[in-house]
Amino acid sequence: MSLQHLLLLVAVVVLQIQQSDGDETTAAVPLVVGAANHYFVPTKTNQTARFLSGFVCDYKSTQRGGEHGYCNPGLEAAPEYRTHVVGASSSIGKEEVIMRLPRDLQIWDLDALRDKFIQQEFFVIGSDSDGKSSVRHEDTENLLDSGAFLAVHLVRLLQASRRKEKSTLSKGQQCTESGECISTLSWGNVDQHEGRLQHLKDYLFLLPTFGSRMVTKEAAINPQAHPLFWPSSVVKQLFAPHTYTSDLIYHFQRMIESEFEAFRDASADFKANVKYQDYLAARVNVITRAFSSQPTVEGMLWGRSDDMKDLDVSEELAMYETSNPLDHLDSGDTRSTFQLRAMCPLLDMYNSHPNPNARWKFDSETSSYIVTASETIPSKHSIVVSYGKYSEGHLFAKYGYINGDGSSVMEASVAVFHRLLGDVGLGRQFSPLPFDLWDGDSAVVAVDSRAKDSMEIQAKELLRYLTFDDGYEECIVMSAKAASRADEELKLLKFRHLIRLANNRQSWIVQIPAADPNALPNQPAEPSTEKAARKKGKLGIAATGIISMCRLLSLTVEDFEGNAIHHLRNELREPPAPLSIGKQGNALEYRAMSCVVRLGNAALGRYGGYENDESQFEVGTREWAATVIRKGEVRALGMLLQTAARESKRLKKAAKPGTPGMFVREEGSCPIEYSMPLLELIKRD
Repeated sequence: MSLQHLLLLVAVVVLQIQQSDGDETTAAVPLVVGAANHYFVPTKTNQTARFLSGFVCDYKSTQRGGEHGYCNPGLEAAPEYRTHVVGASSSIGKEEVIMRLPRDLQIWDLDALRDKFIQQEFFVIGSDSDGKSSVRHEDTENLLDSGAFLAVHLVRLLQASRRKEKSTLSKGQQCTESGECISTLSWGNVDQHEGRLQHLKDYLFLLPTFGSRMVTKEAAINPQAHPLFWPSSVVKQLFAPHTYTSDLIYHFQRMIESEFEAFRDASADFKANVKYQDYLAARVNVITRAFSSQPTVEGMLWGRSDDMKDLDVSEELAMYETSNPLDHLDSGDTRSTFQLRAMCPLLDMYNSHPNPNARWKFDSETSSYIVTASETIPSKHSIVVSYGKYSEGHLFAKYGYINGDGSSVMEASVAVFHRLLGDVGLGRQFSPLPFDLWDGDSAVVAVDSRAKDSMEIQAKELLRYLTFDDGYEECIVMSAKAASRADEELKLLKFRHLIRLANNRQSWIVQIPAADPNALPNQPAEPSTEKAARKKGKLGIAATGIISMCRLLSLTVEDFEGNAIHHLRNELREPPAPLSIGKQGNALEYRAMSCVVRLGNAALGRYGGYENDESQFEVGTREWAATVIRKGEVRALGMLLQTAARESKRLKKAAKPGTPGMFVREEGSCPIEYSMPLLELIKRD
């Protein structure tokens, strides 16, 4: 495709963007949105009403010095929306406390790690072993996230709370060759938690199950539906393969499958008692309902068993190997706070929006979650908090809903020739590669054969980015034996740096601001019955990493004042870190912007055949949500194209005739065979 044709396509995209950036109208969004009850179809239930009115609000702690639950007198249960609203004759003033959730009613990942069955089956504690956790992701040997153990803990609690009679399964003993014996627990033995179960059972019964998450023909709008429950065929119908949101959904699903396989392989009891659909439901509840906290060491003493009371908290935490920060602690750690997560009854039923009317915090002095009003909340308004700043696609993949009102940023991927394998958007929760190969906080370790195979496949994919040889009028034909010429040596260095950048999300993800950053969540008292005008958001894109990566791909030996080879060689001597290349000159910038246009066009091509008019679907359906997300991803790519094409055109027009380096391969790439020797050359490193 010629540059003229590229610019024509860009013009079409830009026209669409300009049309959508004006005073456009959007479909009315649901009355209330949130992870727990987005698009909720009003259905009153006595059980939900009792929970909202009493579970936290009337709770009186039996712990010595324990905190009681509290709900503002102005609150009123709204079981039809599974949340709280301000009463008809009330209002809640700014900074007033709305709700206090005491530690007794929270379920932490630390509680799960202290579960005797989990310790017995999944950790090697108090033995002569090497201290490694017995459960790891099979493909990578990565540790499991602590949220996975919290999901197992929830399944145990839920199954126990549903039994009519206390488990009669007896304890056994497990003995080592030295004759040392310890008591063992069966899956069904929950004696350790009997005291808590009586307080938590009402909450456990309200958690969505596998069955309640499904979308049926009779109920196109299911408030509990979540994309992580969809088969791959449904995901493909709604999202183009290997696009931003599609990849996030896939990796979340693969994480959960891999965790379940690890637990099943490690414990015969787990395998016999837990179906995948039960684990999936519990894990998604953790993903969507757990809140982060940084409690003090004193706060973590709550719920410790007698046999651990002589241990320093840091020493105890060091025994639990997980992929989140808990496994970085040791007895010499002097920090007073640690990153944990907690299931938070009632708080997890408050709706979420980037512009909430309330805020939550973890109070380290009382180990309570406290929700306060960030502004005066009028009567009949629901309580709205924020779960965090997420792009619309990430919000959907993780929480299963979107706001759909332009209040969230949008992201899209230009990784058109390869799949990211390192930081796939889940951080250290899950990665298809060993964490040590891409996480800068980890020590470098030997690459096992499975990781090596994945990286070799990825390296072959990466070659396609290097087949355009922009800046050279003749294609570079790599030698099979050695990179003897300067252009060959530079191309080999570029390939090595590209391999480092392959799994750096900033190099492949473009982000655009929220279309309406000041949008407010709709409220039951103020139903949106008409289409509302969308405010125009600030124009701007976050694509610094993409432009830097394209500068790398577009380098010639003449760049950096003739020292491009020397510069890239020196950068390779530094610890593995993403390379950043700033603007060097107009010729390189012209080639880099042409590279961005090329990648953006290829990325846009993946959305062909998908409907982008959300008004055709009922608000709240998965089809509606997917269409809004796709439209946003296309908009992000279009803005990237618009910016790069405009700059490319300006630079070309300003260049004097005969300016060196003003050459880009508009008609297509060089034969990939010319670059294939690079694969053998990098193996000699």
